Amino acid sequence: MASQLRRKLIGSTLLRPSPSLLGNDTRWQHLLHRSFASSGGSGGGLSRENAHRHSFPYSWDSPVKSAPQQAAQSRGVDDIPHVDSAGHVLNAQGGLQGSSSTAATIAETVTAATTATTATAATTAATTTARRGEPPPNLKRFQIYRWNPDVGGKARMVEYTVDTTKCGPMILDALFTIKNSQDPTLAFRRSCREGICGSCSMNIDGQNTLACLCPIDPRPTVTTTITPLPHMFVIKDLVVDLTWQYQQYKSIEPWLKVKSLPVDGKENRQSIEDRERLDGRYECILCFCCTAGCPSYWWNQNKFLGPAALINASRWVFDSRDESTNERLDQLAENDRLMPCHTIMNCARTCPKHLNPGKSISQMRSMQVLQRIVRNPKKIPDIIPSNRRGS
Repeated sequence: MASQLRRKLIGSTLLRPSPSLLGNDTRWQHLLHRSFASSGGSGGGLSRENAHRHSFPYSWDSPVKSAPQQAAQSRGVDDIPHVDSAGHVLNAQGGLQGSSSTAATIAETVTAATTATTATAATTAATTTARRGEPPPNLKRFQIYRWNPDVGGKARMVEYTVDTTKCGPMILDALFTIKNSQDPTLAFRRSCREGICGSCSMNIDGQNTLACLCPIDPRPTVTTTITPLPHMFVIKDLVVDLTWQYQQYKSIEPWLKVKSLPVDGKENRQSIEDRERLDGRYECILCFCCTAGCPSYWWNQNKFLGPAALINASRWVFDSRDESTNERLDQLAENDRLMPCHTIMNCARTCPKHLNPGKSISQMRSMQVLQRIVRNPKKIPDIIPSNRRGS
């Protein structure tokens, strides 16, 4: 009896339901793509005898089940209905369950079953990941400055997404992940990865710093912005041209100048106190984060040497073994190489090595004043024994 009823229902013209009702089950398309009618019917229908020519994959005596129905049946729930064009509601066994004036109820039922199936699949995937000992993914977005001189045009910000559970904790690790797995054309400098070489200096979320020392913001909703050092010529992407800055560094003659041999003829000895005067000066790694963040350098780049070069100059000016202090101070006094500093102190705030170039510049200014009083300012007691931040 049920078989005859199903044949009558299938023999009638079937309506094509909406995609929201069918979900992603493509097997319904074989049944609903064409209308079935008797051999003498109209409307371009197919007869039952010719149905096999169109690769109809199902038996006439077996009801067609959607993916949610099959998923429900596998869980022991086999009562999800489906509806034909006449509004007859058939249960999962193919029997007549009732009639409906609308398919909204059926759509809600199928949608609920689909949602349950999706949730079950997500739970299964999470359980599998937990069994493998892998942490859940933590996706982090990065907006990175991109510009290629070979292509030309304007620079642009490109967004990348990185799973922070699969890379190291620092910004440089994220850049390596992007370059190795997403975009091999990304250009940036790097070397030691331990804050010693100063190669990976860049601007991260508005702060000049080293990518190897800057941790990734753990908040997944916050996008990290990475740009090259400001107010410098860009070679490509995050790589800037430091030629002029190294020429300024070279101009201070960063080496020990002696005019007489040591007393014992072996080495230039130095007391512990004199050695302490160099603390906070010699640690500079020439990353130029301070120089790129100095407004005085932005305005007077052709004359002013900038914080990085001047803190290295102070390392030799305050060295007790150096015998060219007066010459060095005279050289710094020429052409406003030292005086344009306005003590804005951006250099101290941005230094990744926690140095204070602004204090060194102020000390050398005082040395120039003392130089007018006596020609050997090193004979005057030291102003400040060290240059570490906070001293």
